[in-house]
Amino acid sequence: MHRAEGAFVRISLRLRPTLLGVVLGLLLMTVTFIGGIAFIKTSETVESLAAQQFDAVNHAVVERVRGLVSAPPLILREYEAQLRLGTLTLDNLDATGLRMAERIRQAPELAWIGYADMRAGRFVGATRRGGAIEIFTAQPWVNGGIPTVDDVSPTGVRRTASTPETEPYIVAEKDWIRRGLEQSDLAWLAPYVFTDGQRGISAVLPLRQEAGAPADGLLHVDVFITTLQHFLGRFSIGRTGRVHLLDAGGTPIASPIAWSGGDPLLAAALQAFGGGEALRQLAPGAERSFLFETGARGWRAAFDHVAIPGGPDWIVAVVAPESEFTGLARRNAMWTVAIAAVTLLAAIAAAVVVSRRIAEPLRVISLDLERLAVFDFGAQPAPPSFVREVEVVRRMTARMKASLRSFGHYVPTDLVRDMVASGREARLGGERRRLTIHFSDIAGFTSLSEKLSPEQLVDELGAYFVLMREVLRERRGTLDKYMGDGILAFFNAPHPVPDHEAAACEAALDTQARLEADRQARRAAGRPEFSARIGLATGDVVVGNFGTPDRFAYTVLGDAVNLASRLEGLCKFYGVAIVACSSVRGATADRFEWRALDRVAVAGREAGTDIHQLLCRKGELAPRSSARRDAYEAALSAYLGGRFAEAAQRFRDLADDDKDDIAATTMFRRARKLARTPPDGTWSGIYVMTRK
Repeated sequence: MHRAEGAFVRISLRLRPTLLGVVLGLLLMTVTFIGGIAFIKTSETVESLAAQQFDAVNHAVVERVRGLVSAPPLILREYEAQLRLGTLTLDNLDATGLRMAERIRQAPELAWIGYADMRAGRFVGATRRGGAIEIFTAQPWVNGGIPTVDDVSPTGVRRTASTPETEPYIVAEKDWIRRGLEQSDLAWLAPYVFTDGQRGISAVLPLRQEAGAPADGLLHVDVFITTLQHFLGRFSIGRTGRVHLLDAGGTPIASPIAWSGGDPLLAAALQAFGGGEALRQLAPGAERSFLFETGARGWRAAFDHVAIPGGPDWIVAVVAPESEFTGLARRNAMWTVAIAAVTLLAAIAAAVVVSRRIAEPLRVISLDLERLAVFDFGAQPAPPSFVREVEVVRRMTARMKASLRSFGHYVPTDLVRDMVASGREARLGGERRRLTIHFSDIAGFTSLSEKLSPEQLVDELGAYFVLMREVLRERRGTLDKYMGDGILAFFNAPHPVPDHEAAACEAALDTQARLEADRQARRAAGRPEFSARIGLATGDVVVGNFGTPDRFAYTVLGDAVNLASRLEGLCKFYGVAIVACSSVRGATADRFEWRALDRVAVAGREAGTDIHQLLCRKGELAPRSSARRDAYEAALSAYLGGRFAEAAQRFRDLADDDKDDIAATTMFRRARKLARTPPDGTWSGIYVMTRK
């Protein structure tokens, strides 16, 4: 405040710049504080996050490698168990070969599955060669021991391979077989060159009659080194990282194809780790990740001991540039800074807009209040505000202006009082409840309305609505709304109605009975006659007050409402008066007579719905009608079961017996068409309605 001539002069500031300055000051202070703390903490955790990310990638690689090399031992143990149980016999080499070929086909990572019989000198196996599956069989007494090679199709058909073998295959002379027979149990052999010239590794299992006895057979499952190389090469470790499979001493077993000749980074990582001796001391299941430098660049490596049952200890080595892990975290930090800057600019722009939207209504309101002193009410209202207090002031000011303007026209005070009191907020909301929905309209209303004058139409339609309203009221139904000539009503709200499905059915039957009596009276008086089509559906819906704060209605929303509307439309299609869904029939089957009509997917729905015609109350159905109902449902059962010729004949008999049975005629035509042109694929019985 400033002192002027002995008095204090209060400084007044404009609302908009004051509000904008306060908001921006607080915003900048908050962003600066939070951003500084976040930057410091991010810098401290970058290294930790990089290490955790690398370790997670390394762990995933190890688990996938373990899964690949664990398959052969499992297969060998499976075959061993089948031999013991007698479900697999090696006496029939053809059947055994086919079995092995099928297993090779199911496991693309496998190269060979075979069995060497040392007693008879036989060998049978299956292998993958050039995209084909082949069975390899060698017997000393057949063709001089020269193996037969057959290609096997996916259906098990065998034919002679295009590249037959020319040299005898003597199992006793194979070094890898001799080494396998020396093993006491399941084991992995060191990499070697297979018969077809490719390098690979073998999991072997010698077979003995009893413990300690010489092995009289050898099962083996092989994996090509090239398969392992392609497998390792598929791993994405950053952009330039790679994965190697080593033995316990650090000698590579398999590397990605690009590094099959040796990876200098792997050698540098091994040296930094301590060489083969350090690897041998790495306990099974232990994981060692570390940083090292080579070529003026930082690298991250990990060696993980993968224990393979019955075989040598293998090591999975992962090597990748450190920058590809810390760099990602740093790039994310930079993105965070950039996003924060953009967000700050957006917040500033929003603050400008918000301050304007807060200040502008108050400015206009202050001008209005100044004019009120001289009874100048003004014609321009203040703009709305999203701030509740400002909006309240705006509305109250507008009402006060309207009230004072009313006084200028000598409006009575009680009317002014009512006008002020009318500004209360409406309460909206609903509750979930299971209701039975009633949807009806007048059959042939369009043609009927063309014959009446507007005044006559209003009178006659009003009489129809009175009849419908009275029936619904008697059965405790709630009439929701009139929609042209249609009526939407529901049962079990707002007050509970026990057996609301039955109440809706009673109301539908009462409606048809009263309309029949009303038609007779109208016919005698020469007045237009009304017939109603009714759809009934039961389901969970939401019922309550819906609309806007200044105008709402008590109504119902949900899928069951739409279904009831569609069912009412089906009445005309099947030539019946009342159609209901299975939920209504299931709840009232002991109280009413029903006829199953069809299974349809109504317009707007994909799922099928079984629909039923409500006939009458229990005990009221005539014997002939009961027999026709049973015959129709038997025909429908044949139709839904895909027996279209039978269904067509049954429906035709019903249609010939009663020309007015539109449902039977409709189903006969449909079944006859399907009998002539059966549907493709699985028959669900659902007829898709393309119109409402």
